[in-house]
Amino acid sequence: MTGRGLRGRRAGFAVIAMTTLVLLVFGMLIVLGPSSMGPPAPDGVLLLSGAGVLGIVIGLGWMIRIYRADPEAHDSFFRSRKF
Repeated sequence: MTGRGLRGRRAGFAVIAMTTLVLLVFGMLIVLGPSSMGPPAPDGVLLLSGAGVLGIVIGLGWMIRIYRADPEAHDSFFRSRKF
């Protein structure tokens, strides 16, 4: 893999690490937040929050899938031609 590829892999790993950190902090805020203070949340808040977290989790899974892929798993047509 070239220098640009390695730089891209490091950037991809940083994105995965930061997204994981965001999910952990969000989870901690939900678990550690007070549950008995103030009025109950409106009906759509939980659904909207769940949709946002689901989007982040799907994006994280997709990024891990891209990160783990082998970019040189097959020979390209041009390099494998026999002259």
